[in-house]
Amino acid sequence: MGNNPLLSIIIPAYNEEKRICKCLRSAISSSYKEIEIIVVDDGSSDDTFGVCKEFASANMDVPISIVTSEHLGIFEARKKGVSEAKGKYLTFLDADDWIDSNTYSEVMNICVENDIDVLAYTYNGEGINNFTINHLYDEGIYDRKKIVDYIIPTMMFDERYNRRRLDPSLCCKVMKKECYLFISNMVTSRVSIGEDALISYPLISIAEKIHIMNKPFYHYQQRQSSCSKTWDADKIDDLEKFYKEIKHVFNKLQMMEVMAEQIDNYMRMYISDFSVMRFGISMNLEKYSFPYYLFQPEDSVVIYGAGDVGDSYLHSMVRVNYIKISGWLDKNYSNKKYVCGMKPSSPADFVFDNKDKILIAAKTEKTVAEIKADLLELRVDADSIYWVKPIISHHI
Repeated sequence: MGNNPLLSIIIPAYNEEKRICKCLRSAISSSYKEIEIIVVDDGSSDDTFGVCKEFASANMDVPISIVTSEHLGIFEARKKGVSEAKGKYLTFLDADDWIDSNTYSEVMNICVENDIDVLAYTYNGEGINNFTINHLYDEGIYDRKKIVDYIIPTMMFDERYNRRRLDPSLCCKVMKKECYLFISNMVTSRVSIGEDALISYPLISIAEKIHIMNKPFYHYQQRQSSCSKTWDADKIDDLEKFYKEIKHVFNKLQMMEVMAEQIDNYMRMYISDFSVMRFGISMNLEKYSFPYYLFQPEDSVVIYGAGDVGDSYLHSMVRVNYIKISGWLDKNYSNKKYVCGMKPSSPADFVFDNKDKILIAAKTEKTVAEIKADLLELRVDADSIYWVKPIISHHI
C-alpha cells in the first residue's frame, strides 16, 4: 500500500452523496491492502465531493484521492481517474454499487501469479429484480491461442445462444493499466451508451492471457431510474456513436473480419430494446436460448412445454433447422396458440418413438419434476428426457 499500490480502484461519481459511502466502505474493507482509491466527482451538483473528503479524512489507512471535473459522463470520468492512477492494475466501481471484501485478494493473487492481462468475474443484480450474470465460457486461464480460437469469435454474440457470451461490465474486470490505455486512446469521441463494451471487447482482443471466473463478487444496485430507460432521438444518436466508435477501434486493431457480424448482432440487441421501450414490440422472438449442446444435428426431438420457453425453443429450431422437431406437446394444449404454424398436441395422444429425445421447456424444477412424472407414466424412457435451466437470450 502507500506510494506503490498494485491496484487502483476508480470510482466515477455524479450526484451520489447519499449512496457513495456504502461503495467506499466495501472498497476499504477489502482484505487486499495494496490498493488506492480514486473518486472522480463528475461535476456533481450535490455534496458528493464533501462527503468523499470527509470519508477519506476518517479512513486515513487507505489512500483515497478525490479529483473533480466538469460533467462529462462516465467514460471520460473513468479516463480521468486512470490518468491519476499509480497501480499496475485497474478496476472500476460505480458509486452506488459495492464489492465483496475478498474480491481483490482472490483476483489479484491470480493476476500476479499468472501475469494476467484481464480477469473477468461476474455480478449480482440487487433490488428490483434479483439476478446473477454469468459468462458463457469455462472458468480458467486462456492463453493467446485460446483467446483467438475460442473467445474472440463469440464474445460479443454467439448465434448458438442468441446472446453475448462474455459480459462487458468494466466493474467486473481487473486489467493492466497499459492495456486499458492502449484501447481507450483509440476512442475518438465520447459515448454514453455501450461505454463498457467499447473498452472490454477490444481489451480482450489484445490480451495475451486472460482469466474468466463465474463468481459474482460485484453487486449492482438497481434503481427505478436505471430500470426505466427512455429512448428518444438523442439515444438513437448515442447508439450510432457507439456503433461508429467500436467499428473504428476494431478497424484500428485490424480485426473487423472476425468482429463485423458480432457487432451487428450486438446492435440488434440494443435496437430490440428500443422497439420494446418505444412500441412495446420485441424484435427477439427467441427470449430463451435453445440448448444446442444437448443434441446432435438431425436428432429427433420432442419439445414438451408451450409457454414462453417452449415458444422460444420452437422459434429457434424452425429458424436454424438444427434438429428434427418430431412433436410439440403441452398438457394444456387446447388453450395454446399457434407458433410457427404449429399447435401443441396432447402428450397422452402422442406416439413416442424410441429414437425421440424429449426436451422439457420449463423454468422451474418443480414443473420439470411434474412433467417427468407424467412422461414416465406414459412409459417414456427416463434416459431420453432432457432439461436445463433456460438461459435468457441476452441482457443489455
